Amino acid sequence: MPNKYYLFFNLLATPVRMEIISLLKERGTMSVGEICLAIHEEQSKISHNLGKLLMCKVVNVRQEKNFRYYSLNEETMIPMLKLIDQHASSCCGVCKRLTDRKCNAN
Repeated sequence: MPNKYYLFFNLLATPVRMEIISLLKERGTMSVGEICLAIHEEQSKISHNLGKLLMCKVVNVRQEKNFRYYSLNEETMIPMLKLIDQHASSCCGVCKRLTDRKCNAN
């Protein structure tokens, strides 16, 4: 049986999902269309990836008329991202030299 940490971080470890997470962290609640425009991806690709993030409750969704608005899970994801930012700036030698959006320890 796969390790739960592996499964969780593997869910997040795609460029599109990381862009979505970063964008929602920076801008807050956004519609699918707004996310598409911001990261220059097709709606089907964004919707597919939001569905995966929603299954694991990384994001929350709110329906208003014909629009779905997505935000990060404030209870778990926001504190986790803050902790990762703190770790990256104080402990990760690679991240100290790079901007947080371009950190690549490979």
